[in-house]
Amino acid sequence: MTRGWSNPKYRPLWVGALALGALPLLMPLLGLTVNTASVTVILAIAALGLNLLVGYTGLTSFGHAAWFGIGAYVAAIAQKNWLHGQILLPILASVAFVAILSSAAGFLILRRRGVYFSLLTLALCALTYAVAFRWTAVTGGEDGLGGLQRGAIGPLSLDNALTYYALVALTGLGVLYVVLRVVRSPFGHVLVAIRENQQRATFQGYAIDRYKLGAFVLSASVTALAGALLGFQNYLVSAGCTTSWDPPWERCSSSCSGSCSPCGAATGCSGSGWCSSVSCCIRRADWWESGPGSSAAGGPRPRRRRR
Repeated sequence: MTRGWSNPKYRPLWVGALALGALPLLMPLLGLTVNTASVTVILAIAALGLNLLVGYTGLTSFGHAAWFGIGAYVAAIAQKNWLHGQILLPILASVAFVAILSSAAGFLILRRRGVYFSLLTLALCALTYAVAFRWTAVTGGEDGLGGLQRGAIGPLSLDNALTYYALVALTGLGVLYVVLRVVRSPFGHVLVAIRENQQRATFQGYAIDRYKLGAFVLSASVTALAGALLGFQNYLVSAGCTTSWDPPWERCSSSCSGSCSPCGAATGCSGSGWCSSVSCCIRRADWWESGPGSSAAGGPRPRRRRR
């Protein structure tokens, strides 16, 4: 029997560590930057959180972006008002706040099942967006909260793109380890039992309401962590990060639908995020050649006729 870190159960961690180490080296070869690598890992963290609820518990949430945005806003507000120049404490504060808030919200929303649960989560997302967009005194309204600072950890300045990526990568690897431990624990097996047959799990004596609430809170907390990291990545938090129709959340939702593997959800979200970045660069290049670029060069380029 293999023991220690050579055990096959740690294989996803080794694969994740190798992928995180190779990602910043591959991005320049694809014409992208290290910042794109950081955003990719952040979206993978969000996909891990969403997959706990959708893939393992079977609860389809259409409004999980609300926790993503709330986590970003809480971290930004905490830094701008109380924890100036710090980054770790605001992130921890946002995760703790979302854990408490999601406990209260989950206690009410989880009273409904199926499509009614999904619609309530969508309503929560719409309410969060309305508050973020209209409460100008706190959230900055349509301008958002800018001027965030990444600060430093010891002698390392997080304003450096590679240093901040290292922080995001270590956080992502830690989240992957925690998620793997959770889904392989008895708690995770009960979540799968609830997904497969909730009535049977009830007859076996499990308090399914508590298990679903625990999965809801854990999923929201991980998602809030990703939102806080993205806020410091962009130095800005806006109301757009609370919307479920935002392209990053479309990618996370599509990668987690029907998935029951943390690595599968993270890989799917990361791959779709990378493809979106590449397609965005291609669209910008086409727009420049057909628009301002062609005008600056003296007009559009003539097309060759095919014989």
